[in-house]
Parts: sequence; C-alpha cells; structure tokens
Amino acid sequence: IALFQGGKIEVNTQTLQVSVEKAPSAAAPNYEIPIAAYRVSDDDGGRPCSIGADGVRQWVDEANRIYAAAGIQFTYDGDLTELHDTEVNNLTGESDPWWPSARDRLNSIAAARRSVVVVFRFGPGTSSIGGGFSWWTYDFVAMSFFDPNALRVLPHELGHHFGLAHTHGRAFKTVRDAVDYVLSGQPIQNLDGDLTWVDDTPPDPYILALHDVTSVDAVQVAGQALSLSRKNIMSYWIHGGMGQLTHGQIDRVRQLVLE
Repeated sequence: IALFQGGKIEVNTQTLQVSVEKAPSAAAPNYEIPIAAYRVSDDDGGRPCSIGADGVRQWVDEANRIYAAAGIQFTYDGDLTELHDTEVNNLTGESDPWWPSARDRLNSIAAARRSVVVVFRFGPGTSSIGGGFSWWTYDFVAMSFFDPNALRVLPHELGHHFGLAHTHGRAFKTVRDAVDYVLSGQPIQNLDGDLTWVDDTPPDPYILALHDVTSVDAVQVAGQALSLSRKNIMSYWIHGGMGQLTHGQIDRVRQLVLE
C-alpha cells in the first residue's frame, strides 16, 4: 500500500490487482446518499408527526458530521413530503401484523425516489413516542418527532440501515446485574453486540443505572475492566455531541453502501 496526501494506491501481490482510493473529506466525500423525508399522519390526516424541515436538517447535519469519516455525505433537499398512512404511523418493528404491507410500500417509495426514505411517525398510540428503528434488510428508517437533545438518534438508525448493530449484546439495570450474568457462566463475548460484523468494538455492558453518569468510563465485571462505549454512535450511551465510528464500523458501512 502506498499512501499519498489525497488517498492511496493498493496492489495485491498475489493477484496483481490494483485499486486506487481517494481520501474522503467532508468537502469531497466518496459517496453522496440522498435522503427523502416524509412526515407521517393517519389515513385521515390525524396524529401528524411534530417535525419541520429544519428539524430534519439538524439531524442530517449531525449524521454528516459523523459519517464524514467514512467518506459519506447525506444530502437533503429540504422537502418534507406528507404521507397519510395509519399503518406506517403505527410502526414499531417487524413484529407488527401490518409490517409486510407497510414495509413493501416504503420500499417501493425508496426505489422510486432512489433515496433512503426516512419516515417521521407519530405513533403508535395516542401519545407521540421517541426513538426510531431500522435495519439493513429494508430501504427506510423509521423516526419520531424532532428532539434537539437527541441528535444522535438519526445517525444511530442510519448506522443500522448501513449494516451496524448495537455495540452492546445485553442491557442491564445495574452493575451487579452485569456481574451476576458473567459469574453465572456466560462469556464476556456475549456483551459484544456487533462481534459478528465488527472486530474493533469491545464488549460493551450497557448499564441503565450509569446512563447519565458520564464520569464513569469503565466498570469491573467479574475481575475484568470493561470500557463503556460512551462515544460510539451505535451504543445506547449519551454521546454529548461526540458520537463517532470505529475503523471497523466504517469498513462495514462502506461495504453496505457499495452493495
């Protein structure tokens, strides 16, 4: 591998295959990926999601800060299309009875728009919910109302969309619960949620009691010091505007983008 200021040239000495890769930057990304944003309400227009184009823009800007390291820039044209669809508005995940029909409709929109579709839904139920979900087996990201204190949510869900799992394999209420789990004979590796796909994120014992205790960066679990992946965008920890990806996660995302 020969490294240059603007990228690298790599030669496989066995196959003699040559590849040239431009070094990405926020100003000159390797890949631009359009996002099509939809504000969801019910079939009759009821329960509209509380979000505007400015909120979408803030979420996309934070995603671009994080994914610039992967040479990826998400583009958003400022349009927020209305989508009247009660099933989509009530989506919680693949266990929903209406999942196949809602998934197929959203996948069709994504194919027509040639974009990642991000749907901002109100439901389920009579009160608006937070959070979101996605996975790399479908072509959309489900989000909720805009929360300026949760800018990490869209980058996190885009990570799922492009092949990333959670850093934690299990969640615990307390440190004692995590210790008891390991002492019961369970391997430490079970705490590494993305071990199958990423090899440089350590076991991450997500502990709810420490969620807001930002002064704690590691815990002792059965005699082993385990670091908390507080800055990793695919963890459940509060990132404080410092969310980032590891090199292994970047490689995984770029692989899924190419596929």
